[in-house]
Amino acid sequence: MKLFKCCSCGIENPATLENYFPTQIKHSQERPNASSLGKCSSCAKKYQADYSEKLKKKKLSRNRNPIGFKKKGTIYIIGPSENVNESVFPYKIGITIGTNIKKRLCALQTSHWMNLEIYYKSPLLEDVIKIEKYLHKKYLQKKVKGEWFNINENDISSIIKHCESI
Repeated sequence: MKLFKCCSCGIENPATLENYFPTQIKHSQERPNASSLGKCSSCAKKYQADYSEKLKKKKLSRNRNPIGFKKKGTIYIIGPSENVNESVFPYKIGITIGTNIKKRLCALQTSHWMNLEIYYKSPLLEDVIKIEKYLHKKYLQKKVKGEWFNINENDISSIIKHCESI
């Protein structure tokens, strides 16, 4: 029986279910000249466990508002630059830590079919994450998806007044 070398640990094993996954075994049958089938089952399982742990740590480190940690930033409203029916087109109510909203606008624009513009940029605010959550909750009935809302000029004026009063 032909032996295949694991690309991780270097141990040679036959292409059986004990040593490799079914897709790798199929690969050995399709390519008879192959000397390696990738990672053996034990190395692949270890890699998966390490990768899952890495993702878990990364997810924990991306927590936007750890307890006792308040961020300064700005609230923004981004919407279409063309004249469109306001009740049809959603606007994004978001935050950026610090004051650089132009980068955010450019990032949104790359995946958007309409030209976007900044409708509002608040002054630098304390605990901006809490304010954003409040606004998202306030306009929950108008939510389209994510941070995009079907808001109108009155809603935008209300958001501006709220941010200016803080």
